[in-house]
Amino acid sequence: KRQALDLYVLAFNNEQEKFQNGLTDLFNVIIFQERLTAAEQIYIGAKQQFATDLLILRFDTGTLLNESAFQLKELTSGRAYKIPGTN
Repeated sequence: KRQALDLYVLAFNNEQEKFQNGLTDLFNVIIFQERLTAAEQIYIGAKQQFATDLLILRFDTGTLLNESAFQLKELTSGRAYKIPGTN
């Protein structure tokens, strides 16, 4: 997804340069900008989904604690580390 985004940036920059040189019209620049914006949204969505999936994986494997484990009066070694598959 990052490579696709980089290519959209390159295409948009090229289209802007063509516009400045009088080789294309403003409408084409706007179209390329719209495509670049869509590619950025897709890339950000993919990064967000990856972060969410990583968070879920860390919580499920016990490498991330839920917020109730951070209350010092209740924090025990059993709550600080959880072996996957055990309760």
